[in-house]
Amino acid sequence: MYNGQLDARYSLVFNATSGTFPGSGNPPMDPNMNYYLLELRMDTVTRTTVSKWQFVQVINGTRVALTAATDLPVALHQGQWHNLKVMQQKTNLSFYLNGQFVGSTTYDSGWGDDRRRFGLYIDVRASNGEGGPFEFFADNIEVIDFVPPDSVEIAGPVIGVLNTTYAFTATTAPLSATTPITYMWEATDQLPVIHSGDLISDAVSFAWSISGTKTITVTAVNSVGTAIATHSIRFPIMLTDIEIAGSFLGMIGDSHIFTAMISPPTATVPITYVWEAADQTSVIHVSNLVTDSILFTWPMSGTKLITVTAQNERGAVTTSHLISIAIIQRVFLPTVMKGCNALFYRANDIAADVDVVLCVEIDSAADVSDGSWGANFGKFGRRIVGHDDRALLR
Repeated sequence: MYNGQLDARYSLVFNATSGTFPGSGNPPMDPNMNYYLLELRMDTVTRTTVSKWQFVQVINGTRVALTAATDLPVALHQGQWHNLKVMQQKTNLSFYLNGQFVGSTTYDSGWGDDRRRFGLYIDVRASNGEGGPFEFFADNIEVIDFVPPDSVEIAGPVIGVLNTTYAFTATTAPLSATTPITYMWEATDQLPVIHSGDLISDAVSFAWSISGTKTITVTAVNSVGTAIATHSIRFPIMLTDIEIAGSFLGMIGDSHIFTAMISPPTATVPITYVWEAADQTSVIHVSNLVTDSILFTWPMSGTKLITVTAQNERGAVTTSHLISIAIIQRVFLPTVMKGCNALFYRANDIAADVDVVLCVEIDSAADVSDGSWGANFGKFGRRIVGHDDRALLR
């Protein structure tokens, strides 16, 4: 703006209603229209400089002062060129003079019927007879529709492997967002990264050496707004080994417990355990523990293979276990009393090729030294004898 005449008031007009700006010969402003003004006022005493500024809103011809008339940081003298800028930032209006911030006010971004209308309005005042031609020059006028970033999104992996580099890309919306845009990246266990450029997208790469969940945050900033987005990537701990604890020998009809144990104990959960065994239906458990147990019962003898596979989001481990299931028939005896000479017989339907196991607890040699107790096994003629015979089974 070039100030060539002293008795004038200059106003920058913006967010004007359609038809606000008059044609030739019409009143300078339609009083029934709505618009905002940045007024620049001359010094009323010396009349040689523009010295004050004020934001005004006009609603149906009624002026509402949004700020008080305030001194400019530097007066605009006659014959000088100056750069003026008014910036609309969503709900804020800011005024800059020669690149220096001067002031701001609250702005209703939804007000008016056509916010993309801007203009320059000159109100010439009488100068008490001093007359003279009025001169005002405007050069390099540029109306920029500043578009803030409404949002920003981060694209990148959500699961990773330690000590591996991963790229993350931030994309700002809308595509018309005003550039340049500054991207400020922050991530867990990482130093901040700042990029600035004329693109609506930006990329950064990170690598981590410590497991856990990492949060990446990007802040996209341009001259009229800010948008923030976050993204998470997890580094689960893989399963390295698995073992099965359980019996190696068992009997038909008995319940046998087997326990899977994961290494390392800090492995990421949940873990899915898949149990498979001979003559059994597969069983699946999902657990937040690094151990898991199962019960199996077999109706038939033989060597049984048990397999368990454990899996988390990083991978799986498998191991197997063998148990031999035997046909063993028990003989249950009542308490043997000293001196009873009691005989206890097993049913005679025991097949000749079946082992018969009898467990006898003896408190001391003195209890059986007189050979006064025993047990007869019927047709096989097998006999449990006292301690003095130096044998328990004949």
